[in-house]
Amino acid sequence: MRIIKITSALLGLICWLISPAGYAKDSPSKQLLASELVLDTQIGGHHFSIWIDPRFSKAPLLVRKLRQANKPLRQHEPCPTTAYCYVAYKADALAYRGRLISGIGTVTRYDGGAHPVPEISSILFDLKSQTFLQFSSLFSNWPKAAETLQKQWCSAMQAHSDCPPFEHQALTLVGGYDGISQIRVETDPYAFGTYAEGTDSADLAVTKALISLIKPEYRQLFRPQAE
Repeated sequence: MRIIKITSALLGLICWLISPAGYAKDSPSKQLLASELVLDTQIGGHHFSIWIDPRFSKAPLLVRKLRQANKPLRQHEPCPTTAYCYVAYKADALAYRGRLISGIGTVTRYDGGAHPVPEISSILFDLKSQTFLQFSSLFSNWPKAAETLQKQWCSAMQAHSDCPPFEHQALTLVGGYDGISQIRVETDPYAFGTYAEGTDSADLAVTKALISLIKPEYRQLFRPQAE
């Protein structure tokens, strides 16, 4: 009963956060329903849930594609009778600036093993073109930008035994209404070789040199990080 009450309260909050007049007006898709942002169900002995940040509701097509992409998560290994098995997907929005919405998706799965296994991925969506973007597509010279960012990343990861390629991690844009000033890198548990070494993250600075490598159509959305 408590779960039902909490879910109802959450749906009520989401309904309040979503403004039909503001979001439906500019969207090529039909108006987003609050119920499309959450899912909580039991499938074959597994608890399966989806939670999508209400800030993504600015892009109904994005939300629906995230839900569609996570349908395969319902296929799972048999759950031992002595374990509580679950698969949870959570999408967090970290930056909304102009035509870009950026965030991170986290899938946490537990099938009765030693520990839950989280997997993270990047979410980058262009509101104008209504398409998902690869992080590299923001730049007119990706190899040079990647070299610059990799140096920052390795400098921040000196405490670890290895410095894995930053572009193989989850990447999100970070910033407020005055512009995107950082690029956040977050790792999966096994990025550094072993689960015991844990996960890590770092906010890489958007510099003037980096902004010069961004495509003109996105450049005005960024600002150099204050030193």
